[in-house]
Amino acid sequence: ETKAVKVTKKGVYFAFRDQGACISIMAVKVYYIVCPEVVINFANFSATPTARELTQIEHATGKCVDNAEVVDGAPTYLCKGDGKWYLPSGGCKCKAGFEADIEAQTCIICPPGKYKYGVGDDKCQPCPAHSKAPDQGMSECRCNTGYYRSSKDPKSMPCTQPPTAPQS
Repeated sequence: ETKAVKVTKKGVYFAFRDQGACISIMAVKVYYIVCPEVVINFANFSATPTARELTQIEHATGKCVDNAEVVDGAPTYLCKGDGKWYLPSGGCKCKAGFEADIEAQTCIICPPGKYKYGVGDDKCQPCPAHSKAPDQGMSECRCNTGYYRSSKDPKSMPCTQPPTAPQS
């Protein structure tokens, strides 16, 4: 038999009284329902106990996974009385120099030779011509010696050499 008990801030007390019956209590199981720990939108939500009433909702705020930052508002999720999460909003995206692994909900550092400029779900890209990313986690590739890229050019543009002097 299962009994639901309202919980108050004062706590919960259980008492058992025998009035001479020839029975014994073999086990008592006390539990509460929680929404399980989950990672969604690159934010980690801890296990969250449900509210006292089945119809009440608990609001939970998530924490960005490593190497991600908040985008579009703080990550929130609703924990309903049935122990299930509903309606995620906000979220996190991978920082520059890290690419998104959508399935694992993790941010992976870009390997040497690749870069990722800016925050987002984009993959690390190979360096454009005449540039290199000697270290992991690069947000842009450095131009090779003798090559240059204007600060106004996108990071995906190849580096170029300056023009030669005019010839007569």
